[in-house]
Amino acid sequence: MKRLACPACGSNDIATFLYGMPMYTPELDRELEQGTVILGGCEITPDNPRWCCNSCNHLWGETLFSLSLKEAEKKEREKMKAAEERGVLEVATNSNNNVVTCPVCETKFKYTSKRSFKSGRHITCKTRLKIVKRDE
Repeated sequence: MKRLACPACGSNDIATFLYGMPMYTPELDRELEQGTVILGGCEITPDNPRWCCNSCNHLWGETLFSLSLKEAEKKEREKMKAAEERGVLEVATNSNNNVVTCPVCETKFKYTSKRSFKSGRHITCKTRLKIVKRDE
């Protein structure tokens, strides 16, 4: 396995940040003493670095949290793009319980709930829907 090298100085003396509240163990103590792990604190944000060079203190790399967040944001953008391409779809309801079935993802939801339907969009698939009440 290729050893990680600092992009700033080329050193292989690299520490990995550990975020959150880790359980203190003899192994963690050893890694802290050796400089292979640095405690990064409890606050985890997308901007946190993944590694630190022990030679020049350069910080770099995306944490797994940041990568997961970017992947989720990418999926949301893809959903929005697909929803825009579909345009507005009409959904008929004839029930008194305000429940409809989305024609795209086939999820049943209450169109009166802001957790399911907001600003004319079904939250799950982002599809714009026009709710039409039909008499029974």
